[in-house]
Amino acid sequence: MSVNLNSALRKASDLKDEKLYAALLLAEGDRRLAGLLRTPLQHVSGDADLPLDEGRRQQPMCPELYRAMLSGSINRVFELLGLQEEMTRINDVSHDQTDVRVLLEDTKESKKSNRHWGGRVHGHGLCMLQEVTAEKNTVLHIAAEQGHVELVEQIIRRDNTLLVSQNSRHETPIHLAARAGHHRIVSLIVFLAQESGIGAYEVLTKRSIEGDTVLHEAVRHGHEDVVQVLMTVAPALSVELNNASMSALYLAVVRNSIGIVRTLLQYSDSSVVGPNQQSALHVAVLQSQEITTMLLDWKAELANTRDASGSTPIHYAASTGDVPILNTILDRAPSAVYIQDQEGSSPFHVAARMRNCSAISCMIDHCPDSFEIPDNDGRNFLHIVAQHGGRDINLNRRDLKNIISIINLVSSKPDLKKLINERDNEGNTPLHFASMNGFSELILHFLRVSKADTTLMNNEGKTALDHSVSLSSFFLMAGAVATLAAYGATFSPQRQDKVLKNWKDETTKWIDSFQEPDSCFHFDRYNCILCRFQCAGIIQW
Repeated sequence: MSVNLNSALRKASDLKDEKLYAALLLAEGDRRLAGLLRTPLQHVSGDADLPLDEGRRQQPMCPELYRAMLSGSINRVFELLGLQEEMTRINDVSHDQTDVRVLLEDTKESKKSNRHWGGRVHGHGLCMLQEVTAEKNTVLHIAAEQGHVELVEQIIRRDNTLLVSQNSRHETPIHLAARAGHHRIVSLIVFLAQESGIGAYEVLTKRSIEGDTVLHEAVRHGHEDVVQVLMTVAPALSVELNNASMSALYLAVVRNSIGIVRTLLQYSDSSVVGPNQQSALHVAVLQSQEITTMLLDWKAELANTRDASGSTPIHYAASTGDVPILNTILDRAPSAVYIQDQEGSSPFHVAARMRNCSAISCMIDHCPDSFEIPDNDGRNFLHIVAQHGGRDINLNRRDLKNIISIINLVSSKPDLKKLINERDNEGNTPLHFASMNGFSELILHFLRVSKADTTLMNNEGKTALDHSVSLSSFFLMAGAVATLAAYGATFSPQRQDKVLKNWKDETTKWIDSFQEPDSCFHFDRYNCILCRFQCAGIIQW
């Protein structure tokens, strides 16, 4: 007996699941089922073609039979199927046997598969096992979904081909049992499939039309007991992806199902794959520190996985500003902070875009030199802070406070101060971006606290003041120009007559916009601001 089988038998014993234990004993002589005990699985081929019953004659299900199946009334079902005489024999047999040998021997009758189990005339015809609902669900689908253990067993013993019958969504009865959380029925189906000759392998590897295995169904609906059964008999299912490229572990993390995640992580080859090349860790960092810790303790290299945009889990964590999760990642995989996405953005750029000062501080504490990384445009994270300022920020005091906190952090650390006057690929400094956006409070902080250099010109030869006068909003322009002028900012070197002409062209647009009938108040404010500019020597009128 193999090591894998011995381990599975111990797990089945721990679960006190005698039918699962019996199925595993039968696996010793079945290479295919034994293969499901190993990971990774070499040949799990889900059959998502046409339902198995497509070729056999199917009849619409009798309403009386449908109602009897829903209620679980085995007496009524047997009556409709003309099998009342079998009730006496069935009632003499215990279906809760704990002796595995009895379970293995009490099935000689069930070897007669594909038996025509037809009943008496019921109004419009015979009630038969082969009848299906509008969704192509068989009587076994209904019994399994409703959790009727005795009915499931009796149906399978009379027609074991129903084990692999598929409804219109290509779901087998075990899919529906797993979705409903009936772990005893899942165990029973595995045992009877293995023992009847159909084979548990055939049952466990069927896929729905979405490509879901029975494990996907159990995980998606949060049924930990079913997951434990499946991971005992077929841990190789944990490496399988559905049509949406989702692994069972990914789905478990999405659900924040800690117990299921813990069960799946017992198998070293469980897949972590999700859609868009995400890993389970990408999801975990957005919602659970406990699951994040579990995944990183399982495989620390998950911190370096990239999604379709090149983003790592730490990019995601930086976007939320969750410092405890950032600490969890950086304690185990500090090098992840240096990874850039396809746009060249490091986790610092992401945190800056979301104005998460605490996240920036946390990453600097763990990796002091990591802040230097520029993106594909040559911009440091302070460029990003200034670039995403503007009128919306002026109206949001919380965001403004966070931005000021980032500038204070940079200004307080000698090694970070060089970021203040650093130029990107186009020669723009953070002050240039603040001026382009008319973010007067940020401009003021750059000048007063960070001592930003107002004379620096970009590749077009423009200073921060040059950019501020091009703002489309007069009042944003006015605030930016006045703030820059107060700290000695100048236009780039050029002929004064051209400066005056450009200024007149811009102000003419603003004057025209204030000539509306109800614009007197605004026009007065405009004249006051022009007077302030003349007094400051910014313009000569």
